[in-house]
Amino acid sequence: MPGISVHWGIEPRGTATGAPSFGSKRLVSYTDSNGVETGELREEIFLYNNTGGATVMGQVGLIEYTGLSTTNPQLVALAAKTAVYYHIAAAMEVVASLAGVWCAVNGPADILVEGTTDVAVGDFLKAVAGTSSVALIKDGTSKTEDSYAIAHAAQAANSAVLTKCYLFGEEAEPD
Repeated sequence: MPGISVHWGIEPRGTATGAPSFGSKRLVSYTDSNGVETGELREEIFLYNNTGGATVMGQVGLIEYTGLSTTNPQLVALAAKTAVYYHIAAAMEVVASLAGVWCAVNGPADILVEGTTDVAVGDFLKAVAGTSSVALIKDGTSKTEDSYAIAHAAQAANSAVLTKCYLFGEEAEPD
């Protein structure tokens, strides 16, 4: 992928096609909107896209597992979960449904943020399936059990817009 500097990678299972195996991980340098590498690193994981459609750049989803080892782990659409904590991932490329996709899970990334409730630099962000099926929204000015990321840029548009954020890489509870 152009503009990607991979610093290390882990391939847990080999594939006959040479494509990464689902669950493969790598460290990637963040590249800003001007195409400049900042030296900030993020962790990415290769997931099976089971969101129900093609991904869009920066789309947020949950990491989930099924009984099929050939399609684990998976990126699934945001959904309200009761008393279950999930890791979140953001697609870093556009791919078709049921294909592999590199997703950011920890560190700086441009991800979709819904700004209907204005997001300021330093605001914490959460996933609310009923509000947006592809983007994070403002959680508040303090981290909660629902927080997945912190905004590194403001976002006040009444739509989902690619916004620089820092993903925590921790489990949280989607609303």
